[in-house]
Amino acid sequence: MTQPEEQNKIDELKDLVKGFPQEPGVYIMKNIRGTVIYVGKAKSLRSRVRSYLSQSKDLSVKTQFLVSHIHSIEYLLTNTEVEAFLLEASLIKKHRPRYNIRLKDDKSYPYLRCSKADNFPRFYLSRKVARDGSLYFGPYTSGTSVRETIKFLNQTFKIRDCTDTYMKNRQRPCMTYQIGRCTAPCVDYISEKEYAVDVESALELLRGQDQQVIDRLTAKMKAAAQEERFEAAAKLRDSIFAIEAILQK
Repeated sequence: MTQPEEQNKIDELKDLVKGFPQEPGVYIMKNIRGTVIYVGKAKSLRSRVRSYLSQSKDLSVKTQFLVSHIHSIEYLLTNTEVEAFLLEASLIKKHRPRYNIRLKDDKSYPYLRCSKADNFPRFYLSRKVARDGSLYFGPYTSGTSVRETIKFLNQTFKIRDCTDTYMKNRQRPCMTYQIGRCTAPCVDYISEKEYAVDVESALELLRGQDQQVIDRLTAKMKAAAQEERFEAAAKLRDSIFAIEAILQK
């Protein structure tokens, strides 16, 4: 592209960016072949993208080179900067843009993994997404938050937290079962079908279907109370309170 042609393209892009919103979101830059070459996030899309086209001497050599290859720019709005941050990470992992260095490493952002391919699935923190039959949620901004979420799901829905090797070698329930935080699938105290219902409730919560989960637990709590299984009803009540508390956060 000659210098006049490049200047004309920048002028076209400047006109395009004038219509961008002053809201948070992600911008996607493509070359003349339609290939994604850069993905970024912004608190204000218009202001951020316009800064690339300013032709200021303060722009780095890398940025100047990037701008020379931009043919089109698209954007996706988000409700918050945090959502933009997560969407940016997801799109970078999907498209592998040439000019993105930051966020390219899969180890940078944690995912919450459910090992659905197992007979008795459990939840993990994973740094990579693989085609292994598992379900992945994320990426998330904090490994600590993922671990806390896993702990909450395990305790609320009594999902096992032991390793596969540990589970296979058990001959009697461990302490987690004794304190009422696991249903002991390791010694067949619960069937695969019954366990799958608990896992699905946890997945519904991760998918944002929290009201369905609360309604189901409430129905179980009332049934347990009517059958005078008061200890079971109390544990279900505590689970409902825990879910409602974490949703408020």
